[in-house]
Amino acid sequence: MNGILMISDNCRAIRENRKHQTRRLDGLKEINKEPDNWLLPPVYDSAYRAWAFYNPDSKAVWVKSRYRKGEIVYIKEAHYRYGRWIQSGVTKTRKPSWDFIPANDDIIFVHDTSRKPVLMPKDKTRTGWYLRSPLFLPADLARDFVKIKSGLPQRLQEITEEEAKDEGAECVIWYGEYAMVYENQMPVATYKAGFANLWDSINGKTYPYDSNPWEWTYLFDHVNREGVEL
Repeated sequence: MNGILMISDNCRAIRENRKHQTRRLDGLKEINKEPDNWLLPPVYDSAYRAWAFYNPDSKAVWVKSRYRKGEIVYIKEAHYRYGRWIQSGVTKTRKPSWDFIPANDDIIFVHDTSRKPVLMPKDKTRTGWYLRSPLFLPADLARDFVKIKSGLPQRLQEITEEEAKDEGAECVIWYGEYAMVYENQMPVATYKAGFANLWDSINGKTYPYDSNPWEWTYLFDHVNREGVEL
């Protein structure tokens, strides 16, 4: 089963029924080197789930969506696991490499306020609770799943105010060139501004909001774990 990474705030928004879409950059690295130089005519290969991008030199690049319509994927979120680290070898720079060995299937999610683990020191020599990246959450321990309704490529700044709200963004004032909205010469709060802040907090170092990259817009529904076959 495929997983999709979410920061803790987005996981909370999904659980609170405030987030039903997400924007992803998978497979668009070449396109986003010069995003303004590419066009997206309605050329779609349904069997391959890919769209054809064209640039002025008539070069075509096919880009495949990572998730398909109707697919159920699990949410990969930051968490704590109880276990220990063992030294498994050395890295290319001759530093020790370590593997984490869980002691059981007990898990605490980062934004779960009902439980707070006592974390072990960074020396990795003792069995206890350790913070784990969303990358290492297995599907069988996930608590949230979504069903993909659609996945289409578009430019980031094409997002509407309604879509930004559906991204789970907050309504804020953002002093940026592309997200400012004025009424009577005064800036007003918008969900697009909140989304721009959220996007830049995750992707700002490589594909900031003002670069207007191409992205995949996925719409989804939250699915109860009880109805998912793992």
